[in-house]
Amino acid sequence: MARYDFIIKGGRYFDGTGALSFTRNLAIKDGWVVRVTADPIADDDAERVIDASGLWVMP
Repeated sequence: MARYDFIIKGGRYFDGTGALSFTRNLAIKDGWVVRVTADPIADDDAERVIDASGLWVMP
């Protein structure tokens, strides 16, 4: 069973504080962002993988 419902990989993440964006991987479980990391997240850890390379990700 997957640890996360889905992961969003490689997007430019804006955290809402006004800080500059940075490339991150996000893991979502039960509608909540449960992990934001610069480290890779294995595709096998999620039911679905979204490649956000070149896209913006924001709350």
